[in-house]
Amino acid sequence: MGSWLDKKGRAVRLLSLLLCVLPIFSTKPAPGAEGDLPGREPLRPIAVRAEKEPAASPKPNPGGGGLSDFIEFFPRHLLKGARESFSLKNLVILALAGAETGALLTADDDIREYFREERPIGRTAEDAGTTLGSPEVLFGLAGATFLLGEITKSPRIRAQGETALESLAIVGTVTALLKVTTQRERPDGSNSLSFPSLHAAGSFAAAASLYETYGLRVSIPAFLTATFTSVARVQEDKHFLSDTIFGGVLGTIVGLAVGKLHKAKNGWGVLVVPHVKGDEYGMRLSFRF
Repeated sequence: MGSWLDKKGRAVRLLSLLLCVLPIFSTKPAPGAEGDLPGREPLRPIAVRAEKEPAASPKPNPGGGGLSDFIEFFPRHLLKGARESFSLKNLVILALAGAETGALLTADDDIREYFREERPIGRTAEDAGTTLGSPEVLFGLAGATFLLGEITKSPRIRAQGETALESLAIVGTVTALLKVTTQRERPDGSNSLSFPSLHAAGSFAAAASLYETYGLRVSIPAFLTATFTSVARVQEDKHFLSDTIFGGVLGTIVGLAVGKLHKAKNGWGVLVVPHVKGDEYGMRLSFRF
């Protein structure tokens, strides 16, 4: 009797093993499997799919949705841009620029005398440089750029106008505080608001914001104009060279920081995102421009 039960147990175990192994060697999928459904293909992996996608319209929040949204979110953008501009890394850069300014103090008078005697860029160019870098002209150009983006329905042009306006507002505020705090007398003795140069800071801020939106090739003329404006202010005897150097560094830092925030918000660049569509799965490279 015991022997018969042992044989029966072995037979049951053998039958169970066969039932588990047979589906592996079957050439036809089991009913209900994906490959057996009419009109369905088996899953196929897609390693990487590269696609060009048009940039999505910026969301109304925060900003980018028109003049009313710009006015509503402008203070919030200023605070965020200021935090980004004066991060620890940027404060270190400004400290180094301040040290360089201090090192130039001994040479400021000699450089001033050279420009007063030689006037290397001429009186007409001097007046043009001063005008181009004035706050009125810079804010006017930035505002016109924003309105052009509104009229043409171009998110990128509109964002450039926003970036420039915000950068100029931050630079103007910080520069005014530094002028009142340092009380450095101008070379011509007209007042004690020489350090740093607002013309230089604003011009370089506008150029840096343009660089973040359109790249180096488009922004090179703006950087050259900012340099020209700085030289004009030194020749006009309104600033020492050290005033314009620190102002240029300050403006560049702010313009780049605010420009990066807008660039991230609008999604320009290359994105790597998961791709799942029907039976396809993998990763997708998305180019936004």
